[in-house]
Amino acid sequence: GAIRLARERKGGAIRLARERKGGAIRFSMKGAYMTTGCVILAGGKSSRMGTDKALLTIDNTNFIKKLCTKFDFMEEKIIARGNRAEIAESTWSVIPDVYPNHGPIGGLHAALKSCQSDALFCVACDTPLIKPYVFWKMQEQMNTDIDAVIAVTEDGKYHPLCGVYKKHVADLMEEQIRKDMNRIMQVIKQIRVEYVQLHSIEDGLLNINTKEDYALYIKEMKL
Repeated sequence: GAIRLARERKGGAIRLARERKGGAIRFSMKGAYMTTGCVILAGGKSSRMGTDKALLTIDNTNFIKKLCTKFDFMEEKIIARGNRAEIAESTWSVIPDVYPNHGPIGGLHAALKSCQSDALFCVACDTPLIKPYVFWKMQEQMNTDIDAVIAVTEDGKYHPLCGVYKKHVADLMEEQIRKDMNRIMQVIKQIRVEYVQLHSIEDGLLNINTKEDYALYIKEMKL
């Protein structure tokens, strides 16, 4: 049978519906349907950490496996591995960058180019504490008039690696990469974006980038 979830806002301005039919999750926005998958960006150099942060342990598993478990409900699931060795996750597609050595924009570009979905929810491997419901909060803001939905935390910081991007944004990303302009914020300034306010602690949008970040997390887990 079909699984259906619908939410109405006052005045009927925005309607979010989730349908699972024939193995796909579709979202309706003002009568138009789109499918959304997930990509985990796992190709970073971990230069500040000094070791491969994607494979650091958390709750008896590593960062990548933690995120794969959290977002396993998504239909299309991609891990952008960058230049790293193959990652074995049976239910996730693991892809290299089309243009290596360009940072996160290279991984997101590769995922958007290869995906079958109309859009992808992007999450970085150094945010293993992110809550799965963040996807729904962001997807709810997506509509036919915008190209991406990006997270903003209470300190005013933009988080371009936590967002929903439509597939066609890959074309602009490719133009930027070819010019060696590798900051995703440079792309965001040229597209139609909606921003979603999130809380870094409550919503789990804390980046674990350094040994100090990781040590603090381990210490708090033991309290």
